[in-house]
Amino acid sequence: MYLIDTSILIHLMGGHPKARSRLDSLTQLTPAYTSVIAEGELLAGIYRLPADARERELQMARVVLGRLKILPVNSSLADRYGRVRAYLKPRSRNDAWIAATALEHGLILVTDDADFGRVPDLIVENWVR
Repeated sequence: MYLIDTSILIHLMGGHPKARSRLDSLTQLTPAYTSVIAEGELLAGIYRLPADARERELQMARVVLGRLKILPVNSSLADRYGRVRAYLKPRSRNDAWIAATALEHGLILVTDDADFGRVPDLIVENWVR
């Protein structure tokens, strides 16, 4: 089971063939998830766009996000996040939330961000390289 990071969500929206193929190959037995944090990062980027491009990008985001199960934040995840932040001091607080989500749910993190490789016990795959 996989947790899709913001960097891969962006590639999926752009139609990256390798990322799309990997997502398309998943079955109901191997679901794909994303974090509500990654969803927020993606939407923040879209809302920064000029109005004429924003609606098209929002529609593409809805299509991509609609294929994934979105995992929320809860107290157990907050505890995991606290441990990741305290010991690793990742550059991005959002990356700490995303890493904590993958660890909390026992998911493989799919990302194009090499910084996640520093997180102990986190299994990482890159679907675009």
